[in-house]
Amino acid sequence: MYENYSALESPEWIRKAVIYQLHLRAFHENGFTGLAQKIGYFKQLGVNVLWIMPFGQVGQQKRIGKYGDPYAVKDYYSIDPSFGTAEELKAMINEAHANGIRVIMDWVMNRGSVDHILTETHPEYFTRNENNEVYYEVPNRDYFAGLNFDHPDLRRYIKKAMNDWLTEFHFDGFRLDDSDITPLDFLTEIRNELQQDGRDVVLISQAYDEYHHVDSCDLTYDGSLRLMIKDVAEGALSQKGVMEIYNSYTYSFPRGSLRMRWLEEKELSRVAEYLGPQLAKPAATLLLTVEGVPFIMMGQEFNERTFNTWKSLFDEYQLDWAQFDQDLFDHYRFLIRLRTEHAAFWDGELTFIKNKEDKVLSYIRKSKEEEFLVIVSFSEAPLVLRFEEKGIADRIAGAAKQVVYRSGDFNSGNEYHTPDWRIQPYESLIYRIQ
Repeated sequence: MYENYSALESPEWIRKAVIYQLHLRAFHENGFTGLAQKIGYFKQLGVNVLWIMPFGQVGQQKRIGKYGDPYAVKDYYSIDPSFGTAEELKAMINEAHANGIRVIMDWVMNRGSVDHILTETHPEYFTRNENNEVYYEVPNRDYFAGLNFDHPDLRRYIKKAMNDWLTEFHFDGFRLDDSDITPLDFLTEIRNELQQDGRDVVLISQAYDEYHHVDSCDLTYDGSLRLMIKDVAEGALSQKGVMEIYNSYTYSFPRGSLRMRWLEEKELSRVAEYLGPQLAKPAATLLLTVEGVPFIMMGQEFNERTFNTWKSLFDEYQLDWAQFDQDLFDHYRFLIRLRTEHAAFWDGELTFIKNKEDKVLSYIRKSKEEEFLVIVSFSEAPLVLRFEEKGIADRIAGAAKQVVYRSGDFNSGNEYHTPDWRIQPYESLIYRIQ
């Protein structure tokens, strides 16, 4: 794939994006209006793309919980009135745009609720089981009705609905839920439809499919960091193994493919719970300084503890802001701004620099104008780092190095002269090589 294909060209704004996923009810009790009032929070954090989870009316039939699964949408044109009105949604998007923040709509790609309005008017649009009942091919999802994309009229309906949302509300793109089971040719149809008139609409695919980059989608998922960090911290994965896994994700995809990297996503536990709280900061450093486009799950940035997958949203639920971890928030805030303000991190090359400690990762991020050295420790012990390749070690040692960031120190900027590369437990060090 890397040798024979190039990824489609994506707008610069998504290449330098830091995406923040949220659900309206969980994030703020006042829906669209409340979210508009929180734009200042996102600017302070530094994120520049909001991904809004489904806000349409949810089906009643076979509903689980008070509110049901937000992805069991009953009408693709609907807005749940508990979140506000269409005018309030427009006002929220306008406020985000006025502050330089793009907004992505979460699109339920392959299904509707089992009582979706089209099941009555167009039953032929849905997949059916051997008893001729509408069903969805994913297990334990009885409240869904799967879409039959073999029907050309259904394809036209979906494309028109998506186009109408863009035209009326000025969303900047769509995140396509469960797009791994969507026909590839239909994804390409969607892109061609939505990019008419020169719009720089972005499509995010919830898939790990390399072919989605060729003609249809701008980003695909990559959750490898979460797994690798755990294995490194537990001593189950060597530094060489990390490099091999990381490079395999690069060279098995078309050249220039953008991977959306994450530590948390809606179907998994909080990263601090999975890795342990001591690894939350070094994990964030890795997420925000490697290649790809990072996304953050709501509350991840302040160590929110109560969110337990998207099933929390089936009933009454709000993030627990009372346990706000300011230190972790500041860590995210600094690294997000470093990333978005320096092309070396969002458009530059990454080169691993081998060192003699398997629980420490070190790498160079380099653009035409700048070069940074990143060192991240996943070790519980303090270490003195030694680089394996003498030529690289000599070059780095001989260059002037400005300490851009040291975990917990947001006022870095002093020259670093110590010949030993000392690193504390779970510490992150970032230098500008001059």
